[in-house]
Amino acid sequence: MEELSRSIKPSEAVGDAILPAMPVISLEPFDAPRFDAVQWLNTALAGHGGLGSRQAGVALFPANDSTDQDNEADSYAKLVASLQDAMHSSHRDLEAALKKALSVVPWAVREVERVRQMAKFLRSNVDGAGERVAGVESGASVAVAAIAQADAVVRKVEASRDLLRRVNEVNRLTDRLDGLFAGGDLAAVGDAIASLREDLAALGDVAEFAFHRATLAAADKKLEETAAPKLIAALEARDPIGTQTARKVFERAGSSETFEAQYLEFRSSQIGKIWMDCLYAILDDFSHSGLPQATSSEPMAPGLPKVIAMADPHTPTILDSFYEVFISQLRLEWEWLAETLPDLRPSFIPSWIVLSLRKLSPPLAVLPPSPGADLVLSQEVRSSRLLYAQLSALAAAKFMKTLMSFLGDPSAMNLPLFNSALREAAEPVVYYLTNLKSLTSEFAKASASSITLVNEKQPVASLMESARKVDTAKRELLELADRISKQCLEQTCGVALDAALAAFSAGAGVFRDSVTALTLQTSRTKSSWEGIQGALKLLASLSSLAREWRIRKDQMVGDSASRAARILEISSSEDIASDSNKVFEILRASDMADMEAALLFVFCREREFITRALQSFSYADSDARDSNDHEFQELILIAQRLVYHCMFDGILNTVRTVPILTDWSMTSSARDDEGDEQTDLPAFSSAPLPYAAELGEQLMNIPQQLEPFMPDDDDVNQLSPAHPDEFLTQTSPSRASATLEEDIPLGEESGRVQFARRWIAAVGWGTMDALVISVMKIPHLTSAGATQLTIDLEYIANVLNALGVGQSEALGCLRELLEVGEEGFSMAMEALPDDRLRTLARQIATIRRIPLGHSGHDVGRS
Repeated sequence: MEELSRSIKPSEAVGDAILPAMPVISLEPFDAPRFDAVQWLNTALAGHGGLGSRQAGVALFPANDSTDQDNEADSYAKLVASLQDAMHSSHRDLEAALKKALSVVPWAVREVERVRQMAKFLRSNVDGAGERVAGVESGASVAVAAIAQADAVVRKVEASRDLLRRVNEVNRLTDRLDGLFAGGDLAAVGDAIASLREDLAALGDVAEFAFHRATLAAADKKLEETAAPKLIAALEARDPIGTQTARKVFERAGSSETFEAQYLEFRSSQIGKIWMDCLYAILDDFSHSGLPQATSSEPMAPGLPKVIAMADPHTPTILDSFYEVFISQLRLEWEWLAETLPDLRPSFIPSWIVLSLRKLSPPLAVLPPSPGADLVLSQEVRSSRLLYAQLSALAAAKFMKTLMSFLGDPSAMNLPLFNSALREAAEPVVYYLTNLKSLTSEFAKASASSITLVNEKQPVASLMESARKVDTAKRELLELADRISKQCLEQTCGVALDAALAAFSAGAGVFRDSVTALTLQTSRTKSSWEGIQGALKLLASLSSLAREWRIRKDQMVGDSASRAARILEISSSEDIASDSNKVFEILRASDMADMEAALLFVFCREREFITRALQSFSYADSDARDSNDHEFQELILIAQRLVYHCMFDGILNTVRTVPILTDWSMTSSARDDEGDEQTDLPAFSSAPLPYAAELGEQLMNIPQQLEPFMPDDDDVNQLSPAHPDEFLTQTSPSRASATLEEDIPLGEESGRVQFARRWIAAVGWGTMDALVISVMKIPHLTSAGATQLTIDLEYIANVLNALGVGQSEALGCLRELLEVGEEGFSMAMEALPDDRLRTLARQIATIRRIPLGHSGHDVGRS
């Protein structure tokens, strides 16, 4: 459209006035499809002397030179007048286009009607009339397009004029701010700042107005500095009118968030002072009470530690006092906000709680800041840290439950913010759960260490005394197990089963070390009947402890599963983690105690805890726990070895005399001259030597020694060795060949019988192994000596058989090799099933002086 693309002449009339020389404004940019008013303004200002740009000085709102201001105002007037002139021109073009369109349309209507009348009579002229109508409609479309184009240009020019008006308003407001601040009318200042903010936002990022944006930021800061003292004074006096007035000022200035920040900062600082007052008061009381002090010695403020550790003696008292005052302040603020700022109460209360708890200084922590602080703690303090941490967590749980009471109606609270407030209040409970395993294990270790078994200055005189000590200590350790179970059920509702199981292991480990030290102190006592009785009593006591310990642990696992079921079931729900309202409804409607409610909230919000709890219950029910859950198995094996050595030491001493006997090197004639000794043992063709008779007597006494300690069926496996070669060395010739006789059918006394049989078998196999080893140490064995040794071994084998112990493969091989003559020895050796027995055969050949060739055949006779 040519007339819309022209330029406005500098002296053209606008209305009734003739403007002086003005800048020429081309309408071509306004005709562009993607016209941007802000971009046009930026270009126009840059082309006319940098209108709108200023440089900020030292003052908040620096004054400009009056001449510069006049020139700038004149330039703005010229630019606005030129734009106004362009607008008038656009209106004239629009009016002309409208007139032309109106003149065309009636004629078109008449032409259409005439054609319709003619169509009734002149059917053959319809096509020609259609062409004329199409021409008429085409002319109308051109007229309508001209109208739309003219209207678009007018709108763009009007938008540009509005931006120029805002430019003038920005300069005017910038110049007025100093005066408004000086007058002290903060409401007017707020209105001016709001208008300035709105105008600058409309102007966008025009570079020419950087100074004005800086001025706005400075005005915001100065308003905050000016209005803040009045707001603080109103809040401190709980003045509703003053608080509402301050809010209006900030809101009119478009700084509602500044009002909220000032309010929350002041209220949280008040809570911080309450925290400090509680710390100073209670720590001062503790310093004069003689009670244990904080574990941290690094001060943060005069008289205050660097952190307030939940495991310190004074912390539960501090938290109880602080939470009580905090709750009273919350109740007071709740009522005051209902009167003063009711619309802000749902968000202010939870935001205040969050900010206050986050800004506590010194902060709350579970443990001292450095592990080195633990080294100076006494055993009594270390064992009591769990209790203090529990009481601290309970104080936080009570505080959380009280906060939940504020939520009488869900609509009265901003749920997301209230959820954040409860998260912050739950931090002590989270700290407690996170560190509970280490705290509980520390408690178990310290408690178990207090059970005195070993006194270096007063060594234990006998195994019987050791057994009595362990029997007494066993009751104390079982009491520890009961305390761990009670703590798990009552303080954590069973969900911290992993911590309790770790404590069981930790306490058992310390006790195990003490008993091991005790047995080492007494294991060198001289073997005697009292020693055997003491060892068996010690074994029985440890077996009883292991059984009772396992019963208590199983009971704790079962009770914990029942106790934790509600928390785990609710918190495991798929939608509970994302629906805070549902959690609050459950907490309000339930009869949960303080700690249970706190734990449920933490488990719903912190998924890692429910994962850990489910894993601990899964492990408690698995086969892996059954295979690894024998804390006292090592002790029982030590006690079993003590029993074995006490019963076997006398036998071993007797067997050790075998190699030094002179009977083995005697000839037949010498033996006939000496004559056979008479014994009261069963008659043989030739009587056994005294050592063999003594061994038989010692073996026959074993059942009498075992009889007072016969157990029930359940204790057989712990009170007796699992295999008869249990106590043989790895290199023993009898190793791996030991087998028990067929199992005795279970009956009324099967446990007692199995206990006796296993011990008799273990001692019997030890005797046979010792005999084989001793025989191989004989320097020289003559034919007469071999005959006597065969008689002795047959006698001992018969005694063992009478006791239900079968002959070992090594002993059977030895007896066979002693009976084989020199001519058949090599053949008998080659028939042996393994190298172990063939090694034994070569040793027998050596002591019998039977020469062997490289292939094992006889090569001669010495």
